[in-house]
Amino acid sequence: MMRATADVGNSRIKWGIPRAGEAGAGRNEIALDPLDEASWSDVFERLGLAESGSVWAISSVAPATTDRLIAFLERTGAQVARVFRSGGDVPIEHEIEHVETSGADRALGVLAASRREFARGVPGFVISCGTAITVDRVSERGAWLGGAILPGLGTAFASLHDRTARLPEVRLSGLPPAWGRSTVPAIEAGVFWGCVGGIREVIARQSLALSDGDRPWQVWTGGDARLLGDAVAPATSYWIPGLVSAGIEAAMGW
Repeated sequence: MMRATADVGNSRIKWGIPRAGEAGAGRNEIALDPLDEASWSDVFERLGLAESGSVWAISSVAPATTDRLIAFLERTGAQVARVFRSGGDVPIEHEIEHVETSGADRALGVLAASRREFARGVPGFVISCGTAITVDRVSERGAWLGGAILPGLGTAFASLHDRTARLPEVRLSGLPPAWGRSTVPAIEAGVFWGCVGGIREVIARQSLALSDGDRPWQVWTGGDARLLGDAVAPATSYWIPGLVSAGIEAAMGW
């Protein structure tokens, strides 16, 4: 039976399906619209999941979407083995207050990053760039110490449009200059470089408690990670797509 993962976010659902149908062969991540259940059925049929049988583990930060996904999977005959609905559901050492209200995706990302060879005995940061940007601090023993939550690029652009009378909706297509000579490039510059500066400042302040000899690693993930990471990250950084899916696998012992 195929083991599959689902990372249910606010903007997308990402299914993690083993390549060639074999566990341990790596995963293909397929991004789906959380509102388009017809597309879920199309992908499910195209991958032959109904015929092969599948067991699923799910990370959720969107309860209503997760409930619809579970109902969909159960209609197809798939098994739902576990749903991680908060950081409290994830088997990870932590120093989080009210961990039951924290995001499962954050905890799973830290779990996956802390298992990597470069993270052993070294502190670091997990930066996830999606609807929100999260910067989470990880101790040298792999414990989740907490972090910071910032608006994501898309969220910041949408907020400027929604909360003002005349500012247009902007979608960033590439690395913007530091200033604009008209409204749209000025918005691009302000939002993008404001996010870059915010991430840098958060990492710098979270790093104050580290000893002088520590050179923390950075793991970047999420849809905007490449663009933001290239502007922020030092040489000790790693871009890892599908980090939450990897965390689900680690938590499940897959």
